[in-house]
Amino acid sequence: MKVVSGNPDPKYISTSFVERQNLSMRMSIRRFTRLTNAFSKKVENHAAAVALWFMYYNFKPAAITAAFIARFAIGFVIGAARLPWPGWAVGLFFGLLLSIPDAIITKAYAPIIGMGAIGGTIIGFVIGRFGS
Repeated sequence: MKVVSGNPDPKYISTSFVERQNLSMRMSIRRFTRLTNAFSKKVENHAAAVALWFMYYNFKPAAITAAFIARFAIGFVIGAARLPWPGWAVGLFFGLLLSIPDAIITKAYAPIIGMGAIGGTIIGFVIGRFGS
C-alpha cells in the first residue's frame, strides 16, 4: 500500500468532498437509509457491501464514457457496410447491435443503448449524406 502525503495549501483544504461522498453513500446504500441497525452482524459482510458500492459508484461513469467513445467506432463499421438501407437506418442498426455488449457488461441498458442508437443514427446520416 502506497502512502500519499504532502503539504497542501490550507486555502484549498475542505471537507465538502468527503461530505458529498458520505451523503451519496448514505442515500444510495439501502442499509444506511434505514432507521434500524440494518447492517450485517458480520463486519466482513458490511465492509464487502460498502466496497461493492464504491466500485460501482467510482467506475460506472468511466465505463459509460468509454462506451460513448466506442460508439464513434461505429462510424467505421457503417462506412464499410454495404446494405440496401438509408444511411441512418444502417447507423441505427449497427449502433444498437454494437451497444448490446457494453450495456450487458455495465448493466446501464438505457444510457448505453440510447447513446448507441442516437450516435449510430447521426453517424449513419452523416456518412450516408456526405460519405462515399
